[in-house]
This record gives sequence, C-alpha cells and structure tokens, in this order.
Amino acid sequence: MRYKFEPYLRQNEKYDKVVDSRLIMEAQIITFSYGNLFKNKRLSEDIVAQVNENWEDILQFWQAAVPQVYVNVFEKIFNDFLYRVPVHEIFDGI
Repeated sequence: MRYKFEPYLRQNEKYDKVVDSRLIMEAQIITFSYGNLFKNKRLSEDIVAQVNENWEDILQFWQAAVPQVYVNVFEKIFNDFLYRVPVHEIFDGI
C-alpha cells in the first residue's frame, strides 16, 4: 500500500493527513480450498476444481473492487490516528 501525505497546521501543531492511497495486488497463482460446500462431496470437489482452474478470471473480477475497500478502510484508520497525533510525536525531531 502506498500513501501520499499532506501536512497541515491545527492549534499551532503540524499534522499530516492521507490525501491519496493505492494498493496494487499481484498474484502468481491462487488456490482455493473449501470443505463440504454443498453437503455433497462430489459437487463441492467439482466446483473447487472449476474455481481453481479459472483463478485468473476470478482474480480479475475480485481486483476490480476489493483492493479499493482495503484502501478506504486503512486510509480512514490511518487518518483517524494522524488527526489525533501531531507529527513531532510520531517522528521525534520533525
């Protein structure tokens, strides 16, 4: 995950905030493993085999939305922390 910060002053203290963040996810292979998914061992095995065979298509679909959810959640958590703690308390001497 990559963050871009922007400094600002509040009550004569220097703070930072995240103004841009990115997450790039790459996979060489993904393997799925599920137990008795449908209370039918044969059907579960067939579906897992299909999913594992088509992992690239699933990853492409997944990458369209899921990384942005992670980015939004971590950016919110990080900004909440940065709002409460001035830069000099995070990085001594800055």
